[in-house]
Amino acid sequence: MLKDEARTMTKFRSPYIVQILGVVMHPSNYALVLEYMCHGSLREYQKNNDVSWPTILGLVHDVILGMNYLHKTVGLVHRDVKIDNILVDKGPKAKISDFGLSVWHEYSKMVPRRSRVSTTSGDQGAYCTVTHIAPECLEDINRKPDNKRDVYSFGITLWEIVTKKYPYGFAKSSVIISAVTRQQRPDLKEISPECPPILKSMMKECWNGNPYKRPTFQGAEPDFFLRKQRHWNYMYYKKIPVLFTACLTIV
Repeated sequence: MLKDEARTMTKFRSPYIVQILGVVMHPSNYALVLEYMCHGSLREYQKNNDVSWPTILGLVHDVILGMNYLHKTVGLVHRDVKIDNILVDKGPKAKISDFGLSVWHEYSKMVPRRSRVSTTSGDQGAYCTVTHIAPECLEDINRKPDNKRDVYSFGITLWEIVTKKYPYGFAKSSVIISAVTRQQRPDLKEISPECPPILKSMMKECWNGNPYKRPTFQGAEPDFFLRKQRHWNYMYYKKIPVLFTACLTIV
């Protein structure tokens, strides 16, 4: 059954997700062979480059399209949406990575614990990143992961993108869990005043404590595109008087 699942995953086709080229299945280990992304993760890309706000808006749009593909077309819950699982290719173009975790988590349960190879360290755990887990999932450990969980994680990811920082600093998992279930979120004061309002408003919509009030990626895509266009139209016309004054001064 797992081989059939893996074979299906290699057939996923979208310009907004990292293509899985192959699978390594060994009794004591497993691995995915992925397409090469020249800039690495979005965190690395921002660290190594001076990324403009228009570029960030474009990359965020790519992520929304990728998540919509996974949810609507594939019917897959990612479970671990975060900046480190967004990879950047030339362009730049962002693609979703590690969307196969939902399948590999089931496989890892079948592998004896003593032979399992850990892919994470510290408090993050092997199945998800606690800073990005929705409050309803922290309150109910038996709750089945759904699309709304990914939307919440995307909201936290937007905060990571616009601040280039780790959410909640280096607080312990127990502290984070307690804070999130009491409706605390990453500090909005860390966001630059230059951040496009669309990003700030969307992150707040996505990390809403009520999962039923969060948007879907299918609904967010056209809304984000329209708001992005309005934002840059506003910025363009806002600059016209300044440019006009500058031209008069030169003349």
